[in-house]
Amino acid sequence: MARLNQDKFRIFISHKHADKELANLLDGALVSLAPDLIECWVSGQDITVGMDWEREIKETLAQSHLLVLLFTTPAQQWDWCLFEVGLFTRFDATEDSSVVCIYDPAGSPPGPLAHVQGVRAEAGDLVSKFLRPLCTTTWRVSDDWQRGALVPEPDDVQLRSIAELIAAAYADAVATGLAADRVDSYTYRPCHRVVLDLTAAATPDEWTGIPLDAAVVEGKDDTTSYTLSLFRAQESKAIHRWSDLVDEAGGRDAAWRHDVDQQFTDGLHGKLFMPSSEVIEVWQPPGESRRSYRPVIYEIDRRDVDDVPVRATILLVPAGPR
Repeated sequence: MARLNQDKFRIFISHKHADKELANLLDGALVSLAPDLIECWVSGQDITVGMDWEREIKETLAQSHLLVLLFTTPAQQWDWCLFEVGLFTRFDATEDSSVVCIYDPAGSPPGPLAHVQGVRAEAGDLVSKFLRPLCTTTWRVSDDWQRGALVPEPDDVQLRSIAELIAAAYADAVATGLAADRVDSYTYRPCHRVVLDLTAAATPDEWTGIPLDAAVVEGKDDTTSYTLSLFRAQESKAIHRWSDLVDEAGGRDAAWRHDVDQQFTDGLHGKLFMPSSEVIEVWQPPGESRRSYRPVIYEIDRRDVDDVPVRATILLVPAGPR
């Protein structure tokens, strides 16, 4: 029994804000294949003012047959796009044909999406791996679709023309993105990071571990919304505290918390410490199951003038199943 309506084949297009023109072009190109049957929803552009952002995205994803991720350059931050993919599927799945990741032919798709269909943004790959299967074997692209082929006999010239249009626009988007963020290198962080502001916490003399009232520092180079989603805290309030994350991940008496507090205390006193053997159980997007991580104190920043700790960074290293 299908969980989705069969009146339209609905495609969710996930993209970075900087690639909105590319997303709009893809929208028009896909709809042109079967105007009466294909409908696209472009992430971030089809939400009206006043809507609950996350709820609307969840509802739209639940009504979609296919998600297409436009992965242009890894130099940008992709936490929210990966969060959308996580809501639509599961990162621990061995294979998922209902998600297509279109990526730069000179690069590769993001590591967390190794289980989904990867398509290079070049005409040949776009036709053979994406556009033709979408038209002729639609039920394989999404097993929720039960109306057969969208276009049983597609026009080869049209498919090639659309593929070349997408490939050219994709190359322009990649070039624009690289020019806007041109640096000699970029940082890829394979682990989740929780960055805490210690300046508003109780005085260091009273610390016996990480202060529970330390504020979570949010931002693309600090604690991302994707990391906060592990604690179901990505949208809940303006300022999060360490206590909020601790309470969501097993509570204040959890073994992992005692370990990381000891690491923090040792770090404050310049001592070396062993990696923790305890794991923290947090929510795996879309929040229906849990995944294990090992927490480790990575950095403690101090002020130069008085050596007072001002920030702490905790890494969450994937631990796999227990």
